[in-house]
Amino acid sequence: MRLLSHLPSRLVLGFLALTLISCASQGTSSRRGFLSDYRGFTKVSKIDDRLVYRGDVERLRGYNRIYLEQVEVLPPTEMAKKEITQGDLMRLQQEFRSALQEQVAASRFELAAGRGPGTLSLRAAIVDVQPGDPAVFAASAAPYVSTATAVAGVATGAKFGKGSAKVEAEIIDSMSRERFAAIIDEKVGSKLEFVQGMSRWGHVELAIKQWAKRFGRVIEDPSSIDG
Repeated sequence: MRLLSHLPSRLVLGFLALTLISCASQGTSSRRGFLSDYRGFTKVSKIDDRLVYRGDVERLRGYNRIYLEQVEVLPPTEMAKKEITQGDLMRLQQEFRSALQEQVAASRFELAAGRGPGTLSLRAAIVDVQPGDPAVFAASAAPYVSTATAVAGVATGAKFGKGSAKVEAEIIDSMSRERFAAIIDEKVGSKLEFVQGMSRWGHVELAIKQWAKRFGRVIEDPSSIDG
């Protein structure tokens, strides 16, 4: 610090600020989101962008209770532009929680009211939700859509009015917080899902049901996390 005494005060303050930022960032992931940790994920396959974390999943068989610790729908960064209301988010959150509760009720697990011994915690959130545009989707899904338009959509990643959502979820020991399994998955509506595309939230609501069923399969058969 004796060397710093010869420097202008504003340079000293700047140096100290950079030092504090550097120390605070050491040992942390550069990514920020819902999950407790983003390390250790692997891609399922070359044709599936789903990322999974597989811990000691066989130990899930030793549990008999599940607590839905967090089930959230977080607002997208461009919420205002998409005209997504707080009411939309709350309704989707309730649908997500209800779908997960149904899966737990149909499994061998008991739905727990809180954390405790022999209890797993499921933390799940939709971290990016985008409503569809039924009019645009109907036009893009019509039989007469041109090949040139379709090719342009693939090249640019255009969703042609399809709704989309991304989920981040993890299954952990409710007490020790040890993670057994986790998933990061994005679903975009398909032209085959024509009926769902005719409502603003149809594709997202379908994705919620599909994710809930997948989580239901994992808790019943831990080895299915990769499938």
